Amino acid sequence: MRGENRKFRTTEQLTRLQVLEGLKKLWTNSPNPGLTRSSSSTSSLNPSLCQVLFWPCWILDFLTGRPQSVRIGNSLSSTTTLSTGAPQGCVLSPLLFTLLTHECAAMHSLNHVIKFADDATVVGLISKNDESACREEVQRLTAWCRANNLSLNVDKTKEIVVNFRRAQSDHSLLFIDGSPVEIVKSTKFLGVYLVENFTWSLNTSSISKKAQQRLYFVRRLGKAHLPPPILTMFYRGTIESILSSCITAWFGNCTVSDRKILQRIVRTAEKIIRVSLPSITDIYSTRCIRKANSISTRATPSCVSLHVFHLHVLVYTCYTFMCYVYTCYTFMCYVYTCYTFMCYVYTCYTFMCYVYTCYTFMCYSILWIWNTSLHSLVVIFSFIQENNFWILDKRVTPLLLFLFWRN
Repeated sequence: MRGENRKFRTTEQLTRLQVLEGLKKLWTNSPNPGLTRSSSSTSSLNPSLCQVLFWPCWILDFLTGRPQSVRIGNSLSSTTTLSTGAPQGCVLSPLLFTLLTHECAAMHSLNHVIKFADDATVVGLISKNDESACREEVQRLTAWCRANNLSLNVDKTKEIVVNFRRAQSDHSLLFIDGSPVEIVKSTKFLGVYLVENFTWSLNTSSISKKAQQRLYFVRRLGKAHLPPPILTMFYRGTIESILSSCITAWFGNCTVSDRKILQRIVRTAEKIIRVSLPSITDIYSTRCIRKANSISTRATPSCVSLHVFHLHVLVYTCYTFMCYVYTCYTFMCYVYTCYTFMCYVYTCYTFMCYVYTCYTFMCYSILWIWNTSLHSLVVIFSFIQENNFWILDKRVTPLLLFLFWRN
């Protein structure tokens, strides 16, 4: 069908043998008739749906000999019979495509294969400059595509290396079927621009550019005097959907300037529509809460699992509270130690002040005694000199003469 398999070109995607072998594998590996499980994954399928799939005649008639024609106006093209691929837009087509790509999974624990429709991404961890695991995974993916009559588009395949180490090392080129894979600094992954240093300025600028282009249509509709509810609906469908695309993955690490750029678009739309609109931060918070609720709901499908989940949450909460109490206790001990040390320092300071005071008092006392003695001796010497008394003692006379001379 036209428009199918834009990246994976195939000549015999879903043949009779592949479908029957895949369905047989799901059935033979199931532990009981009520649960069907694949050998390479623990995901299960609905038993009633599997019973429908095991109608070989219906499946074979659905996949083979399908007539197709194209109508343009009143003109109808000739009919062409197709025996490959699955009808586009059919409810069963995603299930059949998932069944075909079910075995495409990572073999190494350091790698991860992300599959979304016809896009495949290999994420590998390079530890100690050892790229063997990642390269082997790419080669295995290439071999799997070749074995299933699929071809990788090397021209659209890009390689991005995220390295936060100080010592940067050069990585050799990756080859797929003899063609080198281009190493880029940024790439677009499911509508989001990824940069090698994990900054989101490029993604923010791309989003703001698209939103600015769509603001033109909001202005035109506002000039046409459309009511605010219709303008709000148009804004949410054309602008807010772009601003909130994968917002839970990138908005948390955006810079303040990037957030202001996005918020400026919301404020411009508010002035045009004249209605209060949720800010970009509120949208991010709402989406995060919704995502967390969906994860918790998927993680607890049964009542027993719900109780276990609540028990884990309770234990984790108690553990977090005990860690908080222990941290507070440690902080109080640290404060008490600092207080004790300061008291000790203050006591030492007080003692030194007391010693200094005693020393000063002793100095003043000695000076007072010395001055008093000198004054007494001077008075005595003056009395002796005035009355012409001479002391013949050789030990006292020089001292008295010295004191008299100093005075």
